[in-house]
Amino acid sequence: MLSFLDFLNFFLFLRLIVLDDAREIHFHHDSSMRFASFVEHKSRYLQVSKHSETRAREFTDCAMQCLTTPSCISLNIGSSKDQRETFWCELLLDDMFNNTQNFKENATSRHFSKWVS
Repeated sequence: MLSFLDFLNFFLFLRLIVLDDAREIHFHHDSSMRFASFVEHKSRYLQVSKHSETRAREFTDCAMQCLTTPSCISLNIGSSKDQRETFWCELLLDDMFNNTQNFKENATSRHFSKWVS
């Protein structure tokens, strides 16, 4: 877990860029040059082993948790906020490419996989 100072520094150097309608989202951390791109799969859910389950106020909160968790390969997130104005968020230990049989349609979730060029 990040200390408060590390957490604050992480946000000071983090930039979020939404590129286009494909909803590719890129994160760039200036001090270590970390980069990840997530591609959204609407109405999909990947049922695999989870690193953790949490709540997030925004998609970016969930994605940043995945970025700071080395074992996080992909994530599932709720498609809408609940009464507490949060999304459920699952950090996953695998991806849809290795688990196509577990990549299911689900109207209440979205799956984000790390995009590899």
